[in-house]
Amino acid sequence: MKKHYTVYTANKKNKLKPIYKNLKLNNMPIIKMNQTHSNIIHTITEKPNQALITITNTDGLITSLKNIGLAIKFADCMPIIIQAHHHLCVLHSGRKGTQKKILTKAIKQLKKLTKKDQDYHIWLGPHISNTHYEIDPIKKTTFNMLAETIAQLKSEINLAKNKLIIHSECTHTSNNFYSYRGDNHTKKRNYIICYQH
Repeated sequence: MKKHYTVYTANKKNKLKPIYKNLKLNNMPIIKMNQTHSNIIHTITEKPNQALITITNTDGLITSLKNIGLAIKFADCMPIIIQAHHHLCVLHSGRKGTQKKILTKAIKQLKKLTKKDQDYHIWLGPHISNTHYEIDPIKKTTFNMLAETIAQLKSEINLAKNKLIIHSECTHTSNNFYSYRGDNHTKKRNYIICYQH
């Protein structure tokens, strides 16, 4: 269950431009998503011939190709990275994506592609915690994105046979990450860019 991918993080303290520049110098294309809070996952089968491309109307990317940067932007939603037997998957999963079971869909696709359901390396990134994610101020209802995400994982794979890493930092309270709710509906975003090698 070794990790065979590299992750770059852009946030309040680490800017995006130097990451882009570094990847460009290494002749590595970057694929971004025009994220729409969907459960749509796009499979990348060919290396792009441009330095930067955007896939429209998608919140997930899967590829078996190496040295292609897959990018996620977020500002309270959860970025997810899964490496499963030479396949790399990135997901943008907020409340809507979680409720639409984008992670369940991704795991099903990976199981079909790899013919395996173990030895996955799964990383759940920084996101807003349920304490700060109130969805009904009258009823004081909150949304626990992490609990829902783990429940989806457990419904598809045995966690004891896979490696799960949870980034515990809450975007709302952290000084490192932009938060849509915590920073007065900011339009600034954090980025995760990863590639497998």
